[in-house]
Amino acid sequence: ILANVMLIRHNRSGLSVSLVLGGTYLAVGCFAAWHSQVTDALIYGGFGLVVCLLAGLAWRSLTP
Repeated sequence: ILANVMLIRHNRSGLSVSLVLGGTYLAVGCFAAWHSQVTDALIYGGFGLVVCLLAGLAWRSLTP
């Protein structure tokens, strides 16, 4: 929620919050895949990928 509010207000620190959140979820997804928990890996990895992609799109729209 914090990252969304920061991105809506065009605050550049919202991008770093989003990327840290997405990276963390990707890491948890990789950890779950390493331990053969396919469902958890898909959920966390998919959410992390979506967050990182949306943060990239937001970064592209915020650059002058």
